[in-house]
Amino acid sequence: MICCPTCDMTSTATTDEAMVQPMAQSVARLAQMTFTINRLVAEDVFNESLNKLKKLLSQMTHKDINLDKELMNESLISRLRSRRCSVTFVPICETQHFQMCCFALRTNRCRIPLHNHPQMFGLIKVIYGCVSVDNYTALPVDGKYILPNDVSKRVERWQRDFLVPVIYNGKTTIDSQSKEVCVLTPNQRNYHEVVAIDGPAVILDILGPPYREDRECHYYKVVTTVYDHRLQRDITWLLELEDPPEDYRCDSLPYMGPNIYFD
Repeated sequence: MICCPTCDMTSTATTDEAMVQPMAQSVARLAQMTFTINRLVAEDVFNESLNKLKKLLSQMTHKDINLDKELMNESLISRLRSRRCSVTFVPICETQHFQMCCFALRTNRCRIPLHNHPQMFGLIKVIYGCVSVDNYTALPVDGKYILPNDVSKRVERWQRDFLVPVIYNGKTTIDSQSKEVCVLTPNQRNYHEVVAIDGPAVILDILGPPYREDRECHYYKVVTTVYDHRLQRDITWLLELEDPPEDYRCDSLPYMGPNIYFD
C-alpha cells in the first residue's frame, strides 16, 4: 500500500476520517488511474475515464477534505492585518501522474493571475464561495501570425518574442452550490485567471500530469485584442511575464484532511 507523499505514512484513519475519506479517496484513485492511461494509444479509454473523474469531482465539497470554513475566515483576519498573502495553497496529494490541491482566495476580488498549464489537463471544482474564470485557448504554435501594429507599439521590442496569440473563450461564473467542473486540456482553455466574487473562495484543482521543471507555470498579462482579417476573428495577445504579478502573494498550509492511499 502506497500513501500519498503529502500524508503521514504511519498514521491510521480515525472513525471521523473514515466517514469523509471515501469521496477524497475515490477521486484521488480515479485521477491516478486516468492520468496513468496513455491517451495517445488509448484516447477513447482516457476520455471515458476523464469524464468519470469530472462527474465524481462535481460531487466534492469542502467537507470531503475537512476544510474548516470558520478556521479559514479566522486565518483571513490575520492575513489582512499583515497584508502579506492573499492566496493560500493547500497540497492534498501528488504522484508522478497527477496533483490534487486547493487554493484559498482570501478576499473578494482576490485572484490567481492569468497563467498556463503547459502540456497538462486540469479540472477545477469550487468547494467554497464563488469565482469567475476567464479562459483562453492558444493558437497553434506553427501558425504564421502577423504582429499587428496596435500590439507591437504596446510592448518593448525585446518582449515581442514573449507574445502569445490566443482566442478568448469567455468568462464563467461558478459557485460551490454548482456541480460544474471546469476542464482544461493541453490544447483548449489552457490559459486562465480565477477571481473570487463576493468574498473568500476555495477551489480544488486536479492537474495531470503535475508541474515539473520542463512543465513550469508562467504568468501573463493581456496586451490587447485585435481583429485578424486573415483568420476573420478577434485575436487576443498575451505577454509572458518574467515574474508573478506584484499583487499575487501565495503562502501555504498543510493538508488536514483524510489520508489518501494507493494500492
